[in-house]
Amino acid sequence: MPDTLTPIRHSELLNRLVLERATAEEFGRVEVVWMDPEAHRVMGFISKSSLLTKKRFAFKLSQLRSIGAEGIVVHSVPVETDTEHVGVLETLIGHELWSDAGNRLGHITDCLFNLETGKITDYLFRSQGWHGYIDSVYKLPTRGIVQIGKKRVLVAQRAVPLIAAYQDGLEQKAAKVAEDLQSFSETAQSATKRAGQQVRAIAQQATQKAKAVREEFPSQEALKAGRSLLDKFQDRAQSFGKELQEELTPLAQQIKDSIQPVSKPPIKSPKDREANSEQVPQQDLEEDEPWI
Repeated sequence: MPDTLTPIRHSELLNRLVLERATAEEFGRVEVVWMDPEAHRVMGFISKSSLLTKKRFAFKLSQLRSIGAEGIVVHSVPVETDTEHVGVLETLIGHELWSDAGNRLGHITDCLFNLETGKITDYLFRSQGWHGYIDSVYKLPTRGIVQIGKKRVLVAQRAVPLIAAYQDGLEQKAAKVAEDLQSFSETAQSATKRAGQQVRAIAQQATQKAKAVREEFPSQEALKAGRSLLDKFQDRAQSFGKELQEELTPLAQQIKDSIQPVSKPPIKSPKDREANSEQVPQQDLEEDEPWI
């Protein structure tokens, strides 16, 4: 059974599939919540089986057994009705809301009611600029209503202080979005920092591999393998986003430098070799390896 002590919104019943518990038979979806506006009480609900039929099914609130995320389970079969009878049912949903001082407060969009008794505790209305807020939803206790008309509901001016915000309007939502963006920004900065560290680690590995390839293979093969490593590094680094481009450029250049083949020393003339030998320490000349 649903919690009968916690008020639920009228809109929570709308469009839910209705199933009869004993037979698992389907009775369409809830189209209308049936209420008595003068008594501020929900009496039941009306379902329809399809868009193309006039047939409707009326359920008393007492027939409701449970409410799920997508459907409603009822016990006992409903009373069959039609669109003509449903059309004369009264509701305050959609009525304009005015104070008896002549101020337009907004229009009623929903209500909160007790599932066990059907008693409506509050009406919800959208303010449309009332009290300095834009597009905010407020909660009005039923005791504040002094008159009900065909299109309008009057609220005693002295009851206006009883009105309270039911959910965040655009201004409150904007503040919440700002907080969320700040949190996201901090998370992104942290992630970018971690990504930068990872990119630098990848660059270091690529540089080491490029140097190893250069030393192991002939220059042309080393250059080809090194360029392959550079391409892989750049492809990998691009996945971290544009924020790291300034860091990627010098790292890529570092890898490029490491893949350049070792240049061979120019062939020196006998005179050059003789001149150089005068500057070479005697112990180096005696060693097996040439001094360069």
